[in-house]
Amino acid sequence: MAIRQYRVQRQGSVVAQFLLLGATMAVLYRMRERLVGNGRFMGRQSRIPGVILIALGLRLAAQQR
Repeated sequence: MAIRQYRVQRQGSVVAQFLLLGATMAVLYRMRERLVGNGRFMGRQSRIPGVILIALGLRLAAQQR
């Protein structure tokens, strides 16, 4: 099989595992499509990493050496 790391024969049918994986990927794709179209989400997505990096920098600067 090409995707061996995603299946475990001891945990049931390999076909069922692949169907579950496919369904999960389809749901995640749909969620992504909705979120990318949402302007508020995209604005937050661009700000949050910056805020986190600034907070980590401030924490590092405040630490005693």
